[in-house]
Amino acid sequence: MHKLIRDLDHTEDEISMVAIKDLYQIAAERKNKSQKGKRGVTTLLDEYIVNVYPEGGFKKRSTYLYEITSDAGIEELKEYAVNYYDDVLKAEIVKPNGSIIPGEKSDEQIVFTNLAVGDVILIQKESLERNSGRFYKDFNLSSYFNSEYPVVESIFTVITPEDINYQVKSNNREVVSTKKKIAGKLYQTWKLNNLEELDFDEHFGPNFYDATISVTVNSIKTWQEIANWYSDLTRKSLVSDKVVEKAFKEIFPNGTSGMKDTEKAEKIYQYIEKNVTYSSVDFRQSGYIPQKPSKTLNTKLGDCKDLSALFVILGNLAELKSNMVLVQTNDNAAQRLILPNLSFNHCIVKANLDGKETYLEMTDKFLPFNSVVKANYKAKGLVINTEKDSAIATDLVEISADNNTKDIFKTVSEVNINGDNQNFVTRQYVNGESKSYYNDFFQDSQTDDFRKKNVEEEYGSILDKVISVKNIKLLDGKDLTSKPLAYEVQFNINDKPQSVGSLKIMKIPFVSKPFTKEVVATENRKTDILYTLYERQNSYSEEILLTVPENMRFVEIPENKMLAYNNFKYSISYELQKNNKLKITRTADTPWDNIKANQYSEFKKFVEDAINAENQILGYK
Repeated sequence: MHKLIRDLDHTEDEISMVAIKDLYQIAAERKNKSQKGKRGVTTLLDEYIVNVYPEGGFKKRSTYLYEITSDAGIEELKEYAVNYYDDVLKAEIVKPNGSIIPGEKSDEQIVFTNLAVGDVILIQKESLERNSGRFYKDFNLSSYFNSEYPVVESIFTVITPEDINYQVKSNNREVVSTKKKIAGKLYQTWKLNNLEELDFDEHFGPNFYDATISVTVNSIKTWQEIANWYSDLTRKSLVSDKVVEKAFKEIFPNGTSGMKDTEKAEKIYQYIEKNVTYSSVDFRQSGYIPQKPSKTLNTKLGDCKDLSALFVILGNLAELKSNMVLVQTNDNAAQRLILPNLSFNHCIVKANLDGKETYLEMTDKFLPFNSVVKANYKAKGLVINTEKDSAIATDLVEISADNNTKDIFKTVSEVNINGDNQNFVTRQYVNGESKSYYNDFFQDSQTDDFRKKNVEEEYGSILDKVISVKNIKLLDGKDLTSKPLAYEVQFNINDKPQSVGSLKIMKIPFVSKPFTKEVVATENRKTDILYTLYERQNSYSEEILLTVPENMRFVEIPENKMLAYNNFKYSISYELQKNNKLKITRTADTPWDNIKANQYSEFKKFVEDAINAENQILGYK
């Protein structure tokens, strides 16, 4: 329709009015003159233009010029992915002599054949987007200026009617803009030149969207608008009926009188986890409106917002104060919530339990009640208040884990050494989110052979030995409560000890590792370490009672050691109980605190000192 109107009025497309036209000339002028990246590709031009329509929706045009600077670049760009809804205007190889070879195009891929160093690839594509619902006229647009390739020029232009207001925010670097008005439209442009490539090879670093320089423009003024909208949307679903009341009576056959909030919340949580199955249908594809709690109960199936809504309505009947919370989990880019928009991918519950604000994850049937969950830890969330007359101001919050059960990993081992044989009886105690794994691990559906093979691989990797598991048994705690799950493993290692004369030497046989060399594998870092990408536990405790034959004694024992870096702590101590019995105790606090790039050298030293401390040699004869 827009094209028809332009044809009738004999007007030029508004994007074309400001888009760079001499693409082939730019390719010729810029190639062989710019910096080269390790991936063999240099972006000569990245132009992104968005035309926002007054009636809602927008048209986008993206134009890219990529220079192939080495054989690695041929592998990078021989196949180029496009969205099925993109209208590909140009997909060409521009040869050094100026000849043009079209790419071979399918619905979701462009294949470039006979690529060579010195070629320039030109890709230009357009797409239309329309919204629906309350925010059908609103827009949230981001442009990313640098990437894994060096960039010669990156341009972002937004075209809007003059009377439309929107917010602008830069990420990682302030980007200035220019404005001009043409025929009742405002054209705002941001431009950066000569940007270095980003290094995404560093382990445990931020993802592309959080690492790049970006500009976001957004027409939704406040998070309160989104919270009010979602509150209105969900209020009609949050109703009790006979099905819900029946479930409530099953949970509380004797009522709730005299019960603490935490006790009531735990009973509701356990009922939901045992009676309703989580459906992992993508949050956005499944729509925003939760189904009625009675439907969730009847079908025994629901996604994150359905399970959260069910908890809230049952909580209301139990006189609990609870709310649904829209969340952007840690595995998605925090940058996407830099301004108010609808980029949430999850829903959890916030409950006031005995005066403490507590966030509850509802989607894991093996997860103990009130466990801290890595995906939600310090993630951004929007609390939804469904009370009609509420005057509480709503803003984006950081999901707190202060009142959740932490992930604690405790190990107690008795190790008897007799010649070439090392016999272990190891007991492990797990709390928090890690207990979910072991609740599943010890299900009747899992076989003993599966469990033995799994433990042999895990312990064998940590000890760097071939181990033989004799027995694994669950001791206690396979439930959804916050008490530890305990299990015992009996295994042995047949390995001839090293000798120096009559002295036998060995490493300390720890079966858990709070720190590994992987987290400090490089000399320097350019990006932060996002610690939740590396660590699953909040603390470790391991105790080993090491026994050698009675006619032998320990003669080489390392010194006790205590280390600390900010909130990270490490200690190892040795207690000689008898000449042939040595007790080794190691503790480590591993909070999920991110490590800034400028803190890396200090953190690296701390980790290396901790690893060296537990790699010390014991000697006996």
